[in-house]
Amino acid sequence: MAKKTFSHRAEILKRVLDWVNHGQYCDFGRFMVFGKVGVSWEGDKEDPEDVYLDLEDSVWKTEESKASAEIMEVCSQLEADVDRDNARLHAKQRTSLTIEQGPTTESFIGRWQTAWENLSPQAKTLLRKGRERALEENPEPIENADQEKVTARDDLSELLDWHYSEEVLAKLEEIVRRASLLDVVETAKIPSESVEKYFEEAHRCFLYGFPIATAVLCRAVLEAVLPETLDPTNKIRNEMKDSTQTRYYKKLTLEARKRRTLKGDCEYCKSEEQPYRVWNAKDHSPDCPVGIIQAGNEAIHDVKQFKEKYPGDKAEELLLNTRKVLIALLTKQKGEQCS
Repeated sequence: MAKKTFSHRAEILKRVLDWVNHGQYCDFGRFMVFGKVGVSWEGDKEDPEDVYLDLEDSVWKTEESKASAEIMEVCSQLEADVDRDNARLHAKQRTSLTIEQGPTTESFIGRWQTAWENLSPQAKTLLRKGRERALEENPEPIENADQEKVTARDDLSELLDWHYSEEVLAKLEEIVRRASLLDVVETAKIPSESVEKYFEEAHRCFLYGFPIATAVLCRAVLEAVLPETLDPTNKIRNEMKDSTQTRYYKKLTLEARKRRTLKGDCEYCKSEEQPYRVWNAKDHSPDCPVGIIQAGNEAIHDVKQFKEKYPGDKAEELLLNTRKVLIALLTKQKGEQCS
């Protein structure tokens, strides 16, 4: 059974980007040609009279020319691999505290040895002949001991463009898949600007696959919307001025249950046995605002623990439950006036 594809554009764009990275494209201004094809034209390239594509694989007619084409393809791929590694390195150096070593001559030789093993006998023979001719013309070895790193491209903006283009396209399929999980959000009340902003950015982090940021922003959404909808005059907050923020949100959650703004119950919130303990997000029901807020706390203060509790796409549950709470709180209740 074929795997379901959420973004056919992602697959098309990945192929196009690969051709661009290998220089296998021709830009005519009004249109472009991509792929391993021979391209020729008549007239001005910006406005050609005719364009000709040679699609014949048999363009390499002799065994030697076929071997030469194979070698060119391997060299092109090796160069692209070096560019990709350098691009990733430059991007990481600017966004990470961990310093990594770039592609070295030693690693390049290792890749070349692997490529050599996969070459056809004809291509190997042609390479040997080329090496023998090169040694005859220049028997002295080329010294380049000072070059510690292999770099195919030096243009920083080009390298960063390479890296982030591939990164965004790699995420596109998952972005569309995650977005397809979300229903249209409909609320009767208009939220404050802060709730709206936190809500949008939580979704962007979720779509692009940043679970820690998603959890933190889900917390921000609820910490903003709970007082806004349940304690707009700060009456409850003033009555609890000596209490922690967590107990305040617990009080607001119980108030929402009491008003039936939020359905169901959270057994942990109802319990008063250990009101001052450090709450574990998993102690609460999945759709409990206090549990979601605590998950955001864990994301900020204990990343390792958060990753253990919310591996993979588990942050999806936090977002979906945050949406449920938000919609409930912003839905007009009987006898209420919409803001």
